[in-house]
Amino acid sequence: ATRLPAGNPATRLLLVDSSTGTFQTIQRFPSDNLPPLAVTFDGYDGEVVLAVADTNVSSRIVRLRLAGTSVLAERTIGQLPANCTHLEVLDDSVCAAAIGPAGGFYRLPRFGGMPVRILAEPEAAAMTGWGPSSTSLNLAWSSTAVPARGPGFGTYDLRAGAWSLGPWNEPSLGARTVTGIGDLPTALVRQAVSFADGGFELVVYGGPGPTPIATVPPIPNGGAAAMKPLSPGSFSMRCVGSAAFPWLYGLEVWGLMPNVAMLAGPLPGDPVDLAIAPTNATSMLVFGRACGTPPPHLNSRGWPVIGNLQFAIDLSGGAPLQPTVFVAGLSDSTAAGGALLPYVLPSGCELRVAPDACLFQVSDASGNARQNLPIPNQPGLVGLRLFGQWLQSAAVPFAASEGTALVIGL
Repeated sequence: ATRLPAGNPATRLLLVDSSTGTFQTIQRFPSDNLPPLAVTFDGYDGEVVLAVADTNVSSRIVRLRLAGTSVLAERTIGQLPANCTHLEVLDDSVCAAAIGPAGGFYRLPRFGGMPVRILAEPEAAAMTGWGPSSTSLNLAWSSTAVPARGPGFGTYDLRAGAWSLGPWNEPSLGARTVTGIGDLPTALVRQAVSFADGGFELVVYGGPGPTPIATVPPIPNGGAAAMKPLSPGSFSMRCVGSAAFPWLYGLEVWGLMPNVAMLAGPLPGDPVDLAIAPTNATSMLVFGRACGTPPPHLNSRGWPVIGNLQFAIDLSGGAPLQPTVFVAGLSDSTAAGGALLPYVLPSGCELRVAPDACLFQVSDASGNARQNLPIPNQPGLVGLRLFGQWLQSAAVPFAASEGTALVIGL
C-alpha cells in the first residue's frame, strides 16, 4: 500500500511479483481517496483488509474482494478512534494496532462490528501471529513519547484476554518507532523487530538485551516502513521502505551476509505497508463458533488434495435423527445476488458460507453425519478455495457448526 501525493486517489495498491521485480496497479475503489495506513490479507478467504485515514484521529477499515487487479467489491467493516498502524486477521477477527490518545490494540469481527480495545497503548505499533487460526499475538509498541521506557513487547492470548509472555520494555533502545515484528523459530522466544530509522534488532523476551541485526547492504533512515515474516515462524522477512527508500526487499535475519536482497522497486509514491499474499498450499481452516442446542461441530476426514477420493467433512455432537444440511460455497463474504454474509438465521445462529450447494441428510442416532467430497486428480483444481458449514434443524430452528475454508492442493 503506497501513499500518493495530495490528490485523488491518495491510496494506491500494488500487486508485486517479488520473483520478477514487476508490479501491477490494482484498480481504484471507493475509499482510495483517503491515505493508506495499514494492509493485510485475510488468510481465510484471500480478501484484502485495508485501513485508511478517515480523519487525523480516526481510521476506516475496509475489505476488498479482488480478482487479479480488479476490485469486485469494497465493504466497510469498522471505524477506529485512532490512526491504525498494523492489521492482522486472527481467530475469526480483525486485530488492529493504533496510535493516539485512544490508541491501543483493538479487535473487531472479521466482517464488521464495533471495535473493542483489548489493551490501551498510545504508541501501539505492530503485531504478528502464527496464521489465521492463531489465538496469540506478539505485540510491539514504540517509545517516542516516553523515551526512557524504550519500546515494549509481549505475547497476548486473545481468548484468555491476558498476557502469556511479558510485557517487557527495552530502555536501552531509547526513543524509537517500531514498524514490524516477527517471531523466530528458536528455543528462546526471540523476535526480529524493525524500526522507522532503518534499523533492526533481535529481542529475546525476558533475556539479555537486544542485539542489532547488521544489514548488508545497509538500509537508510526511512528504509523500513514495514516488515512482515514471509511465513509464520520464519527467519525470512519482507520489508518495504518509505519514499526515502521505496523498495521491497527480503531480509534474512539469521544467516550469511549479504542478508538483504532487493526484490522490487523503486515503487511509486510513499509506501506505508505490505502484505504477504496467501499461497495455494493445501489448507483447511476452521472459523467462527458452533451455535445451537446442542452445538454441532465440523471436522475433516483427510486433506483436500487432488486425487483424494475419500475426502469428507464430518458433523459430530449434533442433535440425533434431525434434518441436517451441508452448505458449500465459493465465498464466505458474499452470497448470490450480492447478499452480505454472515446471515443471521431465525435462531440467532449465523450462516457463514454462500449457499451455492445445499446437500440434505439426516443425522444418525449419535448426532453425527458425513458429507463425502471426493476430489478428482485434476491439476486445474489446485488453488481452488471452497467453504463449508453444517446446519441442523432441531428443537431450536437451525443450529450451526463452525465454518471451514479449504484450499485444494497437491
